[in-house]
Amino acid sequence: MAGVDMIGYVAMQAVSYLPSVILLVVGISLVAARRQRLTRRSGTFAIGGLAFMLVTTVISAAWSAGLVFLIDNDVVDTNSFGPLSLLVGVVLTMLNGGGLGLLIAAVLTGGPEPAPPTAPVYQ
Repeated sequence: MAGVDMIGYVAMQAVSYLPSVILLVVGISLVAARRQRLTRRSGTFAIGGLAFMLVTTVISAAWSAGLVFLIDNDVVDTNSFGPLSLLVGVVLTMLNGGGLGLLIAAVLTGGPEPAPPTAPVYQ
C-alpha cells in the first residue's frame, strides 16, 4: 500500500474509533466529577470499567490501523492472518466484556449506603 493510501487508511480508522474514545473519556470525567454521589465501591467499579474499555478501544484501534501495515511489510503472512485476527478479536472481546462487567458491578453496587442497624424496640 502506498504511503498516502496508508495515511488515509489510518486516518479513517482513527475517525471511526473517535466517538467511542470521546464517550469513554467523558464518562470517566463525569463519574470522577460526581464521585461523592456514588458509593466508594460503585465509583471505583465505574471508573475501572470505563478505563478498561478505553484501553481496549485504543488497542483495538491500533490493531485495526496497524493490520494493513503488518501485512504490507510481510510481518504477518496472509496465511496466518485469519488465525491471528481471530485470536486478537477474541482477546479484545473478552477485555471489552471485562469492562462491561465492571460497569454492571458499578450499577449493582450503586445503591444508597445501608443505614446502621437500629436496636429493636421492646414493649
